[in-house]
Amino acid sequence: MRRGAGMLSVALAGPALAGAVLLAPSAWADDGASWGIRPADGTHGSARENLRYTAAPGEVIADVLVVTNRGTERLGLRVSVSDGVLTADGLVELAPAGADPAALATWVHLTDEDLELAPGESHDVAFEIAVPADAAPGPVAGAVVTSSLAESAEPGVAVDRRLAASVVVEVVEETGEAGAGPGVPGWAVLAVVGLTLAAAATWLVVLRGRATG
Repeated sequence: MRRGAGMLSVALAGPALAGAVLLAPSAWADDGASWGIRPADGTHGSARENLRYTAAPGEVIADVLVVTNRGTERLGLRVSVSDGVLTADGLVELAPAGADPAALATWVHLTDEDLELAPGESHDVAFEIAVPADAAPGPVAGAVVTSSLAESAEPGVAVDRRLAASVVVEVVEETGEAGAGPGVPGWAVLAVVGLTLAAAATWLVVLRGRATG
């Protein structure tokens, strides 16, 4: 099973299904899960170990998570998005299961929410993160969660086994108007354009004077 930063396997049963989960930035725990998840290679990089992005308000991020059935039986999975909080020590603390979407979970659109995978089969789960135009600067955290419900050895108890890929979007402020360059205010660009036009007009008068004089 591929190891990846920001990904964690957890098995929850009974009341624990409502508990919060901490995702370590560089940890992988195998609690018997028979599938694997990893970020796809592409425009955001190759052999990535996490889902980390920097984006401005209004920007849309497109990416893919590869889900693979590593077991010997057909596997049904549920794919969802959970909100989270980036803690001071770099962990992503997920909201309790069943919590209403409030932040990152409202930004992410998944192409697939239910998967049926044959043994050895992989599936690309594409998703988009639409950063709101009024998003405040700073990190916004959460996770793409794959889960499978199964009966445990104890009668009447269902085990919610999950693999989660943590997601952190660092929202940054936009830097001036398009074409102005980073840190260059729009008024400075207009001033330069005005001076250029004034200089051009002066040279035009001089050239006309020489031609007719």
